[in-house]
This record gives sequence, C-alpha cells and structure tokens, in this order.
Amino acid sequence: MTSRQRYRKRSECKLHVSKPMFAIGVKDMDISSDPSERMKKVYAAEILNEMLFSQSSGFYNTLYEKNLISPDLSSGYEHTRRCSFNVISSESDDPEAVYDYFVKYIEKAKKDGLDKETFEFSKRTVYASNIKSFDSTEEIANNMVYNLFDGADILDAPDVIDSITLEYVEKILNDMYKEECYAMSVVDPIDK
Repeated sequence: MTSRQRYRKRSECKLHVSKPMFAIGVKDMDISSDPSERMKKVYAAEILNEMLFSQSSGFYNTLYEKNLISPDLSSGYEHTRRCSFNVISSESDDPEAVYDYFVKYIEKAKKDGLDKETFEFSKRTVYASNIKSFDSTEEIANNMVYNLFDGADILDAPDVIDSITLEYVEKILNDMYKEECYAMSVVDPIDK
C-alpha cells in the first residue's frame, strides 16, 4: 500500500437502520503546512462539492431520478494539519450502483472540465454560506476555535473565498480524485 492509497476499499457492518446507508470517502494526501493554504483548499473543496454533489448537480439529479439515493445526499471536506479527506453520503438500496456511478461521474468531470458558470454560482453559494455563518453565535464559536487551533483567522475567509479560481478548483479535482484513493463504508439493516 502506498501513502496515496486508502487503507481499505470497503467496510460494511449491520446496525438498526431502516435503509442501507453509505459514505464514499476520498483520501487526500496533499496536506499543506501553511494554515492559509489549508483554509483556501477547504473553501475550494466546498465549491467543488457544491458543483459536483449539490441538489442542482447532475450527480444528485441522475441518482435521485433513478431512486438510488434519498433526498438528503451530503458532502463534506476536512483538511487539517494531519489528515485530509472528502466524504459523500446518503441512503441507498444499492450503494454499489451509486459507487460505480460516482467513479464514472468523476472521470467524466475530469475529462470534460468544470463549467465556468457553475463554478461562479457555487463560489457565490459558498461565500454566502460563510457570511451567513456569522448569524449564529454557535457557528462563530465553532469556526473560531477550529481556525484558532489550525492557525488561521476566520475573518480572512471572505477574501480567501474571493481569491479562488476555477483553475485552482480543477487542480483539486484532478489531484485528489483518483480511484485508488476512494473507499466506501456501508451500514446495512440488521434484517437484510
């Protein structure tokens, strides 16, 4: 196993859930030692997640129309001093079909490139979400503590988001999304 590969391709267990749940993980080994670069990458990955996996994306709509995912598909990216990964999760009666579609969808996005208009819309969405987070005392505290421990300043976030380019987001797509770095965890109902 190289340091770029995931630890295990599949992980499964059975619990008291009504429908199978899955999480597709993407291991990212490009961890910056600079807190400002980590912050920039976090927001760029959020923009990329918005482009690829939001409810307006082709990924979501295709899988939802085929009844392969529940309406609550979510994605999230973590990038700290020690680890970096992206996770896409939902419920599905056929997680393997979702995984297969994910792999093909990402390869097509890498081959075709990202749409400039979708990038601009997604960037505005992430920017607005960041500004809206200042409406909540709890979110301010959580973000402040997270950034304090990471060596960054939450007040830099709007400028950092504004500086992100389509080319930078495409670089993340091409550098991070490699099949040898994908893993999937599935939780099946006990009675299945």
